[in-house]
Amino acid sequence: MAISRFNYTGLQKINRRDVQITLNIPKDSPPEFAAELSLTGYEFPADSLVFVEAYRQTTWMRFSFGSVKGIVRPVDTKLTEFDSPDEIRFRVRVTASGENSGKMLGEADQIRPVGEMDDDDERSPLLNVRPADIGDEVYRVEMEQTPVLLINRNVGDWRAAATSPIFQALTAPAILRSVLTHLLVIDDASDPDDDESPHARWLRFAISLPGVAECPEDKDARPGWIDDVVSSFARQKQVLTSFMNAWQKG
Repeated sequence: MAISRFNYTGLQKINRRDVQITLNIPKDSPPEFAAELSLTGYEFPADSLVFVEAYRQTTWMRFSFGSVKGIVRPVDTKLTEFDSPDEIRFRVRVTASGENSGKMLGEADQIRPVGEMDDDDERSPLLNVRPADIGDEVYRVEMEQTPVLLINRNVGDWRAAATSPIFQALTAPAILRSVLTHLLVIDDASDPDDDESPHARWLRFAISLPGVAECPEDKDARPGWIDDVVSSFARQKQVLTSFMNAWQKG
């Protein structure tokens, strides 16, 4: 794939909140994505070209999304260059057309697909993982300044255990439910824009999931809202399919 050279003079930064990437992971074909772009609030010429790029380390693919005045979603967004969907990131680029063709006008980078357990305005993980002596429990979630996932050090390779598909399918929804219940029902922390709260990132992550409304002010309504968050997360991550595939492989 030929690499275009871009002129970055006068680059506008596109807010990552104006870009929503959803990653679909079919059972027997490469992952594919859908992108929702909101570029109307920027001062780009109407005929500027829009591109979405998927990348991981040295692997990347570029997709044309038409122009600012007419976003056109590609028919085929299969990520055929990637051997797995893990850690794929996206960027959006807006470039000039005509005489200034190749000049970069705007960019949003390091975009994570909706539903990953990392929010899109910070690069550190939402859930830190470390080994611990926790008796006969396989894992435990502790609510320190930020939630921490403890893996029993006696399992051996605790990193491999934490990232195994079966472990993640069985534990991720439960961990999400546990953390949100602690934050919203026990601690009563419900403001995702409270930058002084280390828990605000979890709330922003929950609200970013497909179909999830704002967290209700009524504390009694929050358990039901948490159910909606966990259901959306499980659907987006295809948790049941992931578990069944891993289980059948043994």
